[in-house]
Amino acid sequence: MSPSKLLDLAEQEESILSYGQAFLTASLLADGDLTSLMDTVEDVAVQADESPTSIYFEGGLETTSTAITGIVRLGTKTGNRPTLSALQATLFGKYFLSIKYTETVSEAWYVLQAVEALAHNKFFVPTGVTLVNRLPINIHNQKLEVHLTNILNEPVPPSDIKLVTIESSSGDKDTINKSFTSESDGITYSYLLFPQVASPGGYKVILSTEPKTASPVAQLVHVELPVIVSFSVVVESAEISIIERDQNVAVKTVPSQYPTTSQ
Repeated sequence: MSPSKLLDLAEQEESILSYGQAFLTASLLADGDLTSLMDTVEDVAVQADESPTSIYFEGGLETTSTAITGIVRLGTKTGNRPTLSALQATLFGKYFLSIKYTETVSEAWYVLQAVEALAHNKFFVPTGVTLVNRLPINIHNQKLEVHLTNILNEPVPPSDIKLVTIESSSGDKDTINKSFTSESDGITYSYLLFPQVASPGGYKVILSTEPKTASPVAQLVHVELPVIVSFSVVVESAEISIIERDQNVAVKTVPSQYPTTSQ
């Protein structure tokens, strides 16, 4: 079957799923002009529905997975970048990652098929920034540490991660625009946040990422993460008082000093 015939059939059926299947089938053909199918990618992509955090196609998981995987494989077959922006790829990636639980084998397959295609291609690789842990920042834990990975939690080429702003729970905002330090494992980046921010409370930090070299890794312009800053209390001395319950009179007071034990 020729690529032009595949496109004709997809246009007759008028469904995103059919176009995705046409893209996948064309990527398996030994020869043929795939230009017309490549030109269709942009028209297909703009039909995605929007949610507050992602985009997807009407028809749900099967349709979205088939279309995105088909677009990536068609581009790989031709060697040309499909008309899909890095932002669109990132939002599609968020849709697949939002499906945390699958009830059937086919659902698991559709999620993994699309995630693998987005994570391993030379055109657009969605990335994510996550906290290494949620421990409070304080004098004992001074660094804000994050991971930068693709959507399979795999390393990506080095990027410049910047702490753009810090906003307190009261609404006070400080502009920082300073870079994180890349750690040796290739996915961890750290920033010495304490004592720059030492007042205890809840904060919202805004980060941005930019690849250091030309790569398909998506640039992120607004990554919002929650941070808690705490403080330490030092007890210099303590006393243990034994009080008679009926008279409410202290019978005995024993000084206690850590780490010794009072008898």
